Amino acid sequence: MKKQYLVPLAGVLLVAVFVAAAYLYSQQQAEEMNELALSNASMLIRDYSPRAGNPDARVTIVEFFDPACGTCKAFHPLVKKLMAANPDKVNLVLRYATFHPG
Repeated sequence: MKKQYLVPLAGVLLVAVFVAAAYLYSQQQAEEMNELALSNASMLIRDYSPRAGNPDARVTIVEFFDPACGTCKAFHPLVKKLMAANPDKVNLVLRYATFHPG
């Protein structure tokens, strides 16, 4: 009778170990990504860059743009709509793309 429960119990235990390992791995990856984002923020966000939205927001979008670029012009309404829908949740930082082929 004990042997018939041994295989299902081992299977459940194996699945539980796998789920726990996957959870710990995802937490570690998220922590590494947060550290990487914070360490590289100074490369993307300059003190003189124009900003819109909440500067303390959890989400920061850095938009590289060129006023003469057609693609940038087409993308602008999407960013404007996103900012209007989430004014307190998003921080928008604008960066001019120098020498953009446009």
